[in-house]
Amino acid sequence: GELLIYSLPFEMYAEYGLRIREESPSKLNILTEKSNDLDISCYMPTDEAYDTDIYEAFILSAPFEKGSGTILIDKAIELANKVME
Repeated sequence: GELLIYSLPFEMYAEYGLRIREESPSKLNILTEKSNDLDISCYMPTDEAYDTDIYEAFILSAPFEKGSGTILIDKAIELANKVME
């Protein structure tokens, strides 16, 4: 079988990993977080988390606009599909 490795630069919410598992063109997937040698350690909350008061969605913990995680996962899945062509 074929294995895809998704290397994402932030600590992702579990919902993103579940989405990758569901939409990935491969049945075998590895998701790594806090990758790519970025000098930043922060969370990538879901859109729903931004509307709560949990600290992972505060601006200092997650300095991204609402929707950024969806864009990142959309692009990761798009690239995975290109690799599998």
